[in-house]
Amino acid sequence: MIKNKGIILNIIGSFFLLMGIAAVLNAIYLRDYAGILWFCYTGLILIGISILKRNSFLLTVQLNILAIPLIFWTIDFIYTLIFGNSLLGVVDYFFINGPLFSKIISIQHLFTIPLSFYALSILKSKREDAWKLSFIEIVLIYFVTLILTPEASNINCVYGSCINFVPKFYTFFWFVSNFIMILLTNLVINNLYFSKKES
Repeated sequence: MIKNKGIILNIIGSFFLLMGIAAVLNAIYLRDYAGILWFCYTGLILIGISILKRNSFLLTVQLNILAIPLIFWTIDFIYTLIFGNSLLGVVDYFFINGPLFSKIISIQHLFTIPLSFYALSILKSKREDAWKLSFIEIVLIYFVTLILTPEASNINCVYGSCINFVPKFYTFFWFVSNFIMILLTNLVINNLYFSKKES
């Protein structure tokens, strides 16, 4: 049973790592160099590494950052498929003409969270303070994106809202909303079965 779990984790981890590398290479191929810094792309690579290394702490750090945004993406994607128009405006890019391989990579938004939580349920989270590193990572992501990418690309939504809602004091909103999503996700992880220590 333990051996089977190890094989499953290796498959999931390798899959995420390869998807992340493919996403980065695709961005380079399309000369969309700013796109390399999308945190869902770097998140794929870090999730893959954390699973392969059996590092539940690093995996939780990434889940804290990605879980709620990817849930919003999934809701908007399903809504658009059913009703023909976007609810939040998050997935508009997916339904316009563009490279097929980019769309295939974008489908990772649908399965990253379920597969990652499944991996975490096997690994078991050993610590409850992953939110601290998640905070540090999100701050680094913000400033690195701001420094290295043009405003027109709006990578990681640091320059403006990526949804059909434009709040005032956007920079403040960006940090507060991300911090709240991190805390909520970490709270859920700490209180669900996959966060319990193995006896």
